[in-house]
Amino acid sequence: MPAVSGADAYIEVGFTGGSLAPGANTGEIQLRVSRTDWQPVSETNDYSRGAATAYTDAMTVPGYVGGSLAWGTQP
Repeated sequence: MPAVSGADAYIEVGFTGGSLAPGANTGEIQLRVSRTDWQPVSETNDYSRGAATAYTDAMTVPGYVGGSLAWGTQP
C-alpha cells in the first residue's frame, strides 16, 4: 500500500494459493480487528468507515493486486 499522509495505521489482508473463477463468489469473508488491550477503537477519523447497515460495495476500502490499485479509492 502506498504511504498516505496523516494515516497512523492500516490493515493488510492477503491470500495465497487457490483460485477463483471469473464471476464466482467466495461467500462471506469475516475479519475481526481489536487493540492488543481490547479497549474500544475510535473510528471517528476512519476514512474507510461507511454508514451502510447492510452489505454493500465499499469504495473507501481500496484493494490492490500485485501492488496496483484494483478497487476503491485510497484516502
